[in-house]
Amino acid sequence: QAVTTYTVQASGDVTGCKVVLEGAAATSMNRMAGFCGNTKKMKPYLDADKKPVSRTVTMTTTITVE
Repeated sequence: QAVTTYTVQASGDVTGCKVVLEGAAATSMNRMAGFCGNTKKMKPYLDADKKPVSRTVTMTTTITVE
């Protein structure tokens, strides 16, 4: 399992990015670790008034090996 967490600031800057890899399948997901190093800016999230706002994103990826 890989858990990636980051914040997209109102400016679009990506901050606080971290990837936690767990379990035997974690070695298969090393490319997720590159996300933090390669992602510096994203399109910001917008509020109901279409103004940019900060949002924290958490992505959980699970791989099953049988």
